Amino acid sequence: MKAGTIALLGNIAPALVFYVVNHFWGLRPAVVTTLVFTAFEIIRLKKSGKPIGKLFIFTVVMTLVFSTLDLIFAKGLFVRLEPVVTNVISAGMFGYMAYDPSMLIEAIAQIGKADQFDHPDRLFLVRANMVLWAIYLIGKAAVYFQYNMHHSIEKDLAFRMVVGNASLAGMVVVSILFSRIIYRAFYRFELLPSQRLK
Repeated sequence: MKAGTIALLGNIAPALVFYVVNHFWGLRPAVVTTLVFTAFEIIRLKKSGKPIGKLFIFTVVMTLVFSTLDLIFAKGLFVRLEPVVTNVISAGMFGYMAYDPSMLIEAIAQIGKADQFDHPDRLFLVRANMVLWAIYLIGKAAVYFQYNMHHSIEKDLAFRMVVGNASLAGMVVVSILFSRIIYRAFYRFELLPSQRLK
């Protein structure tokens, strides 16, 4: 496995640890394990002199906040609202990265792909995609809220699995096409950052 891939996985490792432990042993052991793992990872990074990335911090906060809410509310209202809140917060993260892409650039730099942002047009397209993803996540949150408030938890979970996966796959295709379309449109009207700098 390449060092860059390991670095990127390291940023989301707390979420992966939580998912695996939660799957096999339950929510409470997952929260405790994630806390212990995160503490050791921070100590390891500090001792090696490596910086603690924004994406790592975001992953830890998101994982622990939602797992704690799951513990507090158990099978109540939060189970219905969790996908709504998760999507809204994720949309906020994408919106923030569109405004200030430093978190994304930092994560890409760790896998040795920072040169992809050397050209202003590429950064512009990535930021435009961040806005598109934020809109998608807000829309998905609205659909989940509408459905979840009127159906059983079992139907909610099935709906999320089918609609969530299908819409995500569709969104990946739309995102790729969107990049091409917006690039061509902006290039034609000379609105790309590189064209405006001339």
